[in-house]
Amino acid sequence: MPVDEKKLFSEFTTQLEDAADGVAIHSSDVNFPPAVKESDIRNWEADISAKREAYDKAKVISDGLHDAYEKVFKEYQAKFSSVCTSLYGFHGKQNPIVADYGLKPYKKTGKTGPRVKKAN
Repeated sequence: MPVDEKKLFSEFTTQLEDAADGVAIHSSDVNFPPAVKESDIRNWEADISAKREAYDKAKVISDGLHDAYEKVFKEYQAKFSSVCTSLYGFHGKQNPIVADYGLKPYKKTGKTGPRVKKAN
């Protein structure tokens, strides 16, 4: 939806109401277009307002569900992180067996090649 949807909705419903009022005033004029009917315009305004109200209610529910989802998602991420740490601790960070759990083993080499212990 557009960035300023509330303003656009308000302006559009006002335009529809004004147009319906204008049609009511001038519908008896000579050569007034027969396709333009006040009842049609009022029905459009009522329909779009009902849809907007339903949308607003659904958005409130959706926002609440999204907040609950985000909370649980972060909670489970933290729990899974501790599981991963336990698996790395049990098998070792560089052990290829951790790939069976969907984890990546840590590299055995650094940027400049294999790590070499310095002799003292």
